[in-house]
This record gives sequence, structure tokens and C-alpha cells, in this order.
Amino acid sequence: MAIRQVKNPAVQIVICGDGAAKQALLEMAAGVRNVWFKGTLEANDYREMLADADLMVVSLVSGSGNSFFPSKLLSACSAGKPVVAICDADSELASVVEEYRCGVVVHPDDPGELAHWLEQLSSNPKQLEPMGRAAKELGDRFLWSDVLQKFAREAEIV
Repeated sequence: MAIRQVKNPAVQIVICGDGAAKQALLEMAAGVRNVWFKGTLEANDYREMLADADLMVVSLVSGSGNSFFPSKLLSACSAGKPVVAICDADSELASVVEEYRCGVVVHPDDPGELAHWLEQLSSNPKQLEPMGRAAKELGDRFLWSDVLQKFAREAEIV
């Protein structure tokens, strides 16, 4: 577990949701003081958590390729939060994070690299600022209201 390798006690990990892997994560994190678990959050609570966070971790299972694109990425970006994307280098998630420079990409099977980036980013908040701005720009490009208006204009509905 990568968080066990992080030396900075200020690094706090909050894991939200009630997914299938929650029990395994609870067992792996037993005794780790800087990992917190929350259930599925209501929309307002989720937005508050995003506002409080310094960055978001978005993950994909290794080998999922381009079959999945996590919606969490856009909510994190809309909140202007840099992203640590845990995914294969050839995934769409990795491509987007790298292209828009809104975070860093870490391979799912490399907890040492994840620990390195959590330490690096926590010790250098100025490094997060340009990533957060890039994330916000990406998130704003995909606001549903704007996307729907653009679609309506292009389809000559409006």
C-alpha cells in the first residue's frame, strides 16, 4: 500500500464510496493513521470534499485500456483539482491527464511511484497551481450545460 511509504504526516487520503473493493481496502489500511473512509456522499457533501482537497486520485484497473473513462476526472477538474491518475500509460485517462497537463500519471502496479508523487506534490504546493488551472480549464470545456448548448446550436435546435 503506497500510503505506508509516504513519510509526510500531512498527506491525508480520503476514500469515498461503497464499491466492491471497500472491504479489501479497509483491511489493507488497518493501522494506517492518515487514511480515512467515507461512504457514498450526497452531492453537496461531495462538492465540499472536493473544495477541501488539494488533489484528487482517479484510478482505473490495470488492463481496462480504453474501455472505461472515470467520470470522477471531470468532477475533480471542474473543481480545479490536480489529478493523480493511477492507470495504464496507454489508457484514455492517461492521455487526457498528460495532454491537458492537469496532473500526473502513475502505473497501477507501482506503489513506490504513487508514494513518490504524493510526497513530491505535498511538499511543493506551487507545483499544484498550474495543474489545478489546467484541470479547471478541462472541466469547464465539458460542463454539461455548455455541451448541450453547443450541441443545440450545431444541430440548429436553438
